[in-house]
Formats: sequence, structure tokens, C-alpha cells
Amino acid sequence: MIAQKTIDAVLDTVRIYDVVKDHVQLKRCGSGYVGLCPFHNERTPSFHIDPRRNICKCFSCGEGGGAVHFLMEARNMSYPEAIRHIAGIYGIPVEEAPKTMTDEQRKLAVQRENAFVALEAVQRFFERSLIAQTAAARKACAYASGRWGLEFCRANGIGYAPYSKEFFVFVRQERICIETLLDIGMVRERADAKDSGQQYSFMFSNRVTIPIRDRFGRVIAFTARSLKTEPQCKYLNSATSCVYKKGDTVFGVEVARKAGAKSRFLYVVEGAPDVLRLQSIGRDNAVAALGTEWTDAQFDAVKGICDTLCFIPDSEVPKDGAVYAPGIAAVMKNGKAAVGRGFRVAVREIPLENGEKKNDPDSYIISQTVLDGLEEQDFVLWYAGKAFLSPTTQLGRTEVIKDVCTMLAAVDDPTLASMYLDRLTKKYKEKSAWKLAYNSAVLARRNENGGEEHGIGERDLYSKYGFFIAGNCYCTYSNKGDVRRFSNFILQPLYDIPDEGTNTRLYRAVNNLGKSAVISLEPDELNNLQKFRTKVGIAGNYVWLGKIDDLAMVQPYIYSGSETARRIRELGWQEDGFFAYGDGVFTDRFVKADDMGMVKLPGIGLFYLPAFSSMFRRNKLKYGFERSFVYAAKADVGMEDYLRLFVEVFGDNGKVAVAFVFATLFRDFIFDMFEFFPIFNIFGKPQSGKSQLGKAMKGFFSNSYKPINYEGETYPAINRALSQAANCLVHFDEYKNSIEWRKVELLKSMWDGVGRGKMVDGDVERVNVVCGVVLSGQEMPTIDPALFTRILHVTVNKTSYTVEERRRFAELMEYNKRGVCHLAMQVVAHRERFTQDFPHYCELTRTEVGNLLARRGETQVSDRMYMNWVVVLAAFRTLERLLPVPFSYDELLGICVDMLIEQHSINKRSDEVASFWNFVSVLYQEGKLHQEGDYRINRQVSSLKMHGTATVREFSGPLDVLIIRDRRVIQHYQTDKARTTKQLVLSEDDMRKYLERSAPCLGIVKRKFWKMNMFGQPVREATETGGAGRQLYDVDTALAFDYGMVQRLYHLYLTADTSAMTDEEIEDNRRTDDAGLPGDTSHNGQPELPF
Repeated sequence: MIAQKTIDAVLDTVRIYDVVKDHVQLKRCGSGYVGLCPFHNERTPSFHIDPRRNICKCFSCGEGGGAVHFLMEARNMSYPEAIRHIAGIYGIPVEEAPKTMTDEQRKLAVQRENAFVALEAVQRFFERSLIAQTAAARKACAYASGRWGLEFCRANGIGYAPYSKEFFVFVRQERICIETLLDIGMVRERADAKDSGQQYSFMFSNRVTIPIRDRFGRVIAFTARSLKTEPQCKYLNSATSCVYKKGDTVFGVEVARKAGAKSRFLYVVEGAPDVLRLQSIGRDNAVAALGTEWTDAQFDAVKGICDTLCFIPDSEVPKDGAVYAPGIAAVMKNGKAAVGRGFRVAVREIPLENGEKKNDPDSYIISQTVLDGLEEQDFVLWYAGKAFLSPTTQLGRTEVIKDVCTMLAAVDDPTLASMYLDRLTKKYKEKSAWKLAYNSAVLARRNENGGEEHGIGERDLYSKYGFFIAGNCYCTYSNKGDVRRFSNFILQPLYDIPDEGTNTRLYRAVNNLGKSAVISLEPDELNNLQKFRTKVGIAGNYVWLGKIDDLAMVQPYIYSGSETARRIRELGWQEDGFFAYGDGVFTDRFVKADDMGMVKLPGIGLFYLPAFSSMFRRNKLKYGFERSFVYAAKADVGMEDYLRLFVEVFGDNGKVAVAFVFATLFRDFIFDMFEFFPIFNIFGKPQSGKSQLGKAMKGFFSNSYKPINYEGETYPAINRALSQAANCLVHFDEYKNSIEWRKVELLKSMWDGVGRGKMVDGDVERVNVVCGVVLSGQEMPTIDPALFTRILHVTVNKTSYTVEERRRFAELMEYNKRGVCHLAMQVVAHRERFTQDFPHYCELTRTEVGNLLARRGETQVSDRMYMNWVVVLAAFRTLERLLPVPFSYDELLGICVDMLIEQHSINKRSDEVASFWNFVSVLYQEGKLHQEGDYRINRQVSSLKMHGTATVREFSGPLDVLIIRDRRVIQHYQTDKARTTKQLVLSEDDMRKYLERSAPCLGIVKRKFWKMNMFGQPVREATETGGAGRQLYDVDTALAFDYGMVQRLYHLYLTADTSAMTDEEIEDNRRTDDAGLPGDTSHNGQPELPF
């Protein structure tokens, strides 16, 4: 997700012309541009670019909006894609938002996005409705065009809100969510819903609408003028919503910010129609607060535009008994507040002529000539003239003098302030009163702003706080006037560290002997006398003699004068643009934390890494991970030489591993694009080097790379590992398919970026996965196909190595031990280029991988599995031109596609095997799978004689063995699959191979099975008398399986239990083994050994 400050920077910088000109041929037309509309076919240009409002609009089809909306519609981009595209045009670095968003923050983000979409749709509807051919619309159009001109109305989005019926028809047609309309105050629930039969009412029915926009030009609300002759409410504004707050909004700012920045001043009027009037005569530097009183937020909104405000109040005759008309009173209050905020302020009053009782800018200022003819007065002098109209006594005049001087004290320019005083004293006399009032106001303002707290004298300290410092001790006076000491030390504030609902404070304690120590104090330790005494006492000879009231008296003093630092809890990549280790941070170089764990980065901030602070140096049990995750870069080796050695040691697997490491260093960016990140799975036999590959990969990040035993580790420990270091690696070893099912689910959720949930205050809180995951083990993770499609499956087959291979491996691990973190930082240094280029290369790579798969006849590969390999390949491809790598993208492409096809083949086999066992279960439930004829279960078997070899397989413990007559059952399975599906049916040999390679298979055996008739009944030998003789048998090969594993993996439960064979059967088998069976051959066509 893109950081909000990046979005703001893009929207602040973008010019609509720069974006549209690449898609539409534009010609100059007046102050704007015109071209053929890209959203519908036309021959006469009706698509206009308005640079002053920074929007585009087609006056034929009605489509239009800002630059982002144009890209979303014209190029079918998503909102983030459009922002990134514009950022690329202007070279704006794209920063990512924090990955840890609360549910409330996510909900608000979605709510805001829905609100903007709904408001834009409603705005287009209002614009269309203004020129609709209905009687009500014609009346509205006549009113609006008569007031501002039709061309101006259409260019500036003035519209018409029709009656409720038409509005709700539009809502249904556009499928706008009614909840969103409720959120933005466009509709309300009716109190008389049951009686009227209508659940909602439309707020702006039959009104001319004026859109209220934010500084980026997005519609956030409306102000609407009633068309009734005598309306109860002439103007109606939108209610407060997730995107609109009246006190934060300045009407007209989206146009005025450009004009105001150029002219360095803004006209400030009362309402939206007044702003539109000034805009219509060509004065775009006009704004209004849409209310009587300006707020701090509104002043802040215009502070960055200009430093001068010119108020134009409504003029009217004061009401009975009032000194000032409402418009004048409002400007007096708002102008004074503006002076206090550092603005230079002027006023232009509209005259009342020929007995007029009211005039406002909308009705009076009909041209620039009229506006320029209004006399401009300095606000301070104008204000004084108005203020002196009221008092009739000397006391009243004195209060006015104080009031004006309070405003003068806010004027930063002493020359200007002196000029004001000179003119005021000449006009209103009483020079000494003015001088005294001004000096008092300046002193009062200085005290309000605060001064230096620490280092003030004893008298000032005692008068302000009630204590003083003597000989590095806190002291006060008793009731008798004696000095009372209540400590033998003082605390010098160093740092405040706000962090997750608490605030750690670091102090240097200095005692009366001059000894000092750094102490960390938590809020409860500063508010509990016993805890406070214990904590400072542990640090050394620091004794608190006073009571809790004395501690409370000192707190305001020791809470001030410290710097604020941010605690880095999650190491690795930081949203501020650097990489954090336990002992320091890497920007363009490594900056080591100081003795207190602080790192100061100019222009970025102050950061706290406690692991290596002197306060915790002796506590080896605390901050275990942070102590191991340090910046180690002592290996004297360059990128190309190291990667070449890495690939020599690990071969093609090493090349894929390097690509995965590169991708992991930008995991946050990749995850925000796709909302997944693959798991790197290393499968191999014991002593094959699979764990060593994982360790070597982790060596890029740290020289401490002990893997985590996934089977034996606890869930909290796994969650901690997943959230400790962003864009780094965590290595889980000893994976087995026999792990509990919840851990399988946890692995799947790692791909999705979330760990296992935990209960916090009654809610489930999910742990965000911020790192890449390496998973190694002696078993393929085929227990769940959904898990297998979430991994990059790499197989390590080699189990023996030459002396030279062992030497190279030892050299590589020595480099890792000494530290190669500098190589990872060389990759991170290209983040800006990576974020710009990766989306493009990802699309190219996706196409190339798809084409290669198609040429090799692999068109059924899982999209999830396919994209896992694409993102890693694309990451390497993006960086290949920027880094000295010893192998090429084309080389890696072939390797990865081969591995992808093999992984797909394994997954297909796994699916086929699961389907087979499901069919066996159905056969059994339907009574078509016969005990002794098709299968038998031998309980607690310790060994098994294999068919075709003299080998006897010994088990580590007794197993229940399922022996199944595979040829007969496979034929049933093939027939059923061919009948019920249109899928390609595997041959009998291929199906048997799939079963033999599956995890539960123990091998091939030879057994006697009952001969069965077509009805599934045992066949017996006929006697001469016609009766039933002994049972007839077939001798056949069969597959033996670990029945317990079959139950766990495939949920097959055959309740019939054939325990060990009878003595007679054992003897019959032995005789058959000894004699051999003439003509009998094994699966490979070779004569069988005795079984």
C-alpha cells in the first residue's frame, strides 16, 4: 500500500495536461486545451482541459475528473497503479505505507475510498441533471446560468439535484451502495418510513448544487441552494463524513492554491457563491470557510499558499442594538485570529448605497473593475477603528487598547509593530497606555510560548515548581523555612520514547558524589513510589528520601527538556527509508547506535535500539533476537565473486536461491502489489545440504543463522520470528508431513502475509508476516495441495561431495561467518529503481513464462504456483542490469520453468493419489471393496519382505500395514474416472508409479488373495458331490502402505481388520516362496525372487 504522504505529493504535483497529452492530441483553446474525447467516438472536439482547476471534462459524454481518474478510466489502471504512473512522470519516490494497520484503519480506508467513488458518481449525475430536458431542470439551469453563466456552471461542476424519485432511480441504476450514501450524508433514514413506505429521504431534493472539493480537486461534499421562493433553509451543506469536516475545509482551495501562490495573497469571503463570483470575473485566488468562524485547521490549509489574506465582509445595516453587522463582526474575529497565526491581513469593505440594507460579494462585485475599486485597508488599523466605536468610558477605551496590543504582540516584524504603534498613538492619543499595554502583551505572549526550562535559577525554579536543586539534590523549604532535601541525586532528561501505548523515558541520574548512570523509567515506575525507589536503587547510589507528593512535584520539571525518539521494534526495512539492525541502521552507510542505543539520522529522525544500550549490557537474556541480528560485513568479498562461489556450491538451486533473496529484500513492495509472497521450500534427503542452503541464504542478512525447528517450536515463537525483521529471511527446518494440521494452516497463511491469531482484549489479533520464509525438510509438503501451490519447490538430490566441493562450501560459510551484510545493502540501495521497474518486468516475465509453458504443453499449471515463480524471476530480472551477477536472466528463466513444471507434476501426482484414495473409500462404503479379495490390514508389523528383492524392510516401531491389490483397484478407478469425468485418464502403470512414490507407500509385496466371483463372493473348489470345497486363491503382487499415514493424509478408514495371517497361510506362503511360481514376473518384467 502506498504511503499517504506519497499520494499527497503526487496529487500536489500532477498537472492534468502532462497526463492527458500522452493519450489525446490537444490544441490550445483560450486558457485551456481541447481535443477529441477518448471515451466516446466524435469528430468535433468536446474534451476540454482546465489547467486552473486541474481537471478534464467532456462536454458531450460528461466523462471527466482529475489526472488519477483519467488514467483509471482511459488506461484501466487501479488507483495505486495510477499514482505510481504519475509518480514516475515527475520522479517522485514512492514510499510504502506501514504494514501494520488496525482493523479500524482498514475499515476507514475502505470507507473513504467508497465515499470518493460515490461522490464522483453523484457529481456527474448532478451535472447531467442541470441540462436535462425537464421543467424542474430548466428552471434550475435558468437560475444557475442567470447567476454565473451556463458556460461557467458547466466548467465548474455546478449542477442540479432533482427530486427524490429521480435520484433513487439513478442510485439503483448505478448500483451505489446506500450505506455509502448514508455515510456521506447524501440520504437519511426517514422517521416516518412505515407510514410513507419510503425508507430514505434525499437531502438535496430540488436544489442547485455546488461541489465542495479538497485541495486535490476531489469532490468531498456539496453546498446546495434551494429553488423554492421562500425556503425554510436557503443553503444546505453536506453533513460531516469520513472525507468531509466543515471545520477543516476551505472552499475554493483547489483553484486558489495556484493563483494564491502566484499573487501571494487570497481574498477571503463568506460563502461559496461569493467565491464563484470572484472566479467568474477571473479572480481565482478566492476562498471561503463555509461558516462564520475560521478554524486553526483552515488557517493551516492556506498558510502554505500565501502569507496575506484580504477579507471582503458582507455589508449590511446592524440589527437593533448591535454595534456591528454580523459580517463585520465575523471579519473582526477572524482577521484577529489570522494576525495571531502570522498572516498579514487587509480588508476591503463593500459600501451600502442608495438606502441598501445588504450587499455581498456575489451581488456587488460584477467585474474586476468593481473589485479593484474597493479601498483596501490594513486590518490592524481598520480593527482599531471599529473597536473604538463601542466604548463610552475610559475603562472601555483601556480594554480596547489592551485588545489591540494583544494582536500587535503577534506581529513578528518589530518595525511593522512600531509603525502600527506610532499611527495608533497619533490617532487615539494616550501614548503611555499604548506602550505599557504593548510591552505587557509581548511579555505575556513570550510566557505562553514557553522558554528554557532547565538551567533556570533557584528562585525561578522554586517559584515555578516548588523545589530547587542544590549539590545535585532536589530540595524544598519546610513550613518553618528550613531547607528539606528529598533525594541525593537529580534526573537529567535525555529521551522520551513513545511506544505502543506507553512512554519510556531515559534519564541520566547524577548523585551528590558526581556519579552518573543512565536509567530507563516506565510510566508506572514514575507514579509508584516503591517501584521508583527500587528502579533507581538498582542503578547504584541513588536514594529517594521524599514522599510520593515530592515525586509528583518534580515530574513536570523532569518531563520537559528531552528529545523524542522512536523505538524500532521491527528490524529490517523501515518505512523511513533505511535498514535497521539490532546494533544500528544502514542508510547509505552503517550508523552504529550509541551507548544508549540511540541513532540520529539528520533529516529523518532519532531512533532507539535498546539491545546494545549500556542499560541492558549485562542482561544476556533480554533482546535475544536483536543481539543476534547485527550488521556484520567483515568478509572481504565483492558481490560478483560471492555470488559465483554461492552458485558453484549450490548449482542451479543456488541461482534460484539468490533470486529469492533479492525478492525478499523488496518483499513489502512485492506483497503490496500481489498480496502474497511465496515460501522457498528446500526438499532433500539427510546429509544432502538442504539446511546448509537455507543457512547460506540467511547469511545475506546476518551471520547468526541457526534455523528454527518447525515441528517442535511453539506458535508464539513462530509468530515472533515472522514479525521480527521486515524484508529479511526466517528459516524453518525439519518440516514433516506428520506435523499437526494447525501448523500446515499456519504455513499457508504465511503466503498470505498473516501469522496465527491471538486473543487480545476479546478480539483476534493477527500477526503480520513481514519476512521471506525458507522451509526445509526431508519430506515434500504435499500433505495439502493448497500448501504445495504456495511454495517454490527446490529439490537437493546430492548426498556425497568431493574434497574440492567441501573446500568451496567451507570458504562460503567462512564468508558468511565473517559477515556479508554489505552485499544485501548493495541490493537495497537500488530500491527506487526496483519499485519503478519491477511492475513492467513482472508483466514481461509473466508473458514469457506463459509462452514457455505453452510450448512445452503445460497449460494446466496452477495460477498461484505460476505467479510464485514469476515474481521471483521478475525481481532478479529487474536487478540484473544494476548488479554484477554471474548468471543471466535467460539462464535462470530456463531453470525456473523446469522446476515449475516438475513442481506441477508433483502436485498433479499428489492430487491424483488423493483422488485414488477417495475412490477407495467410496468403493468400501458401497460394499465393492472386499476384505481378503482386494485388501487386508496386518496389525503391528515390525518388518516386511519386499517383492523382487531379498530385502526385508525393518520398521523403527510396529506399524499397521494396509496391503491392497492395486491392479484390480486401479482398473476400477480408471473405469470410474473415464465414465464420470472428461479428464485424461492415467495409464495403469503411471497410476501405480504415482502410488509407489507417495509418502505412505512401503513397497511392493506378493500375497495370496481370495478368488472372488462377479458378485464379490469368495469362490470355492467344487467337489465331486457338488458341494463347496476349500477356498480358492489368486497369488498376486500388491502395494503395502503405512495404514496410519493413509488415515492421516487421506482420511481412509477400513473398519474390517485382517490381523496377522493364520499359521496355515504363513506356511502356504512359505512353500510358494520356496517353490516359486512358474512364469511369474515382476513389474519390470524380470523373474521374481522368492517372497
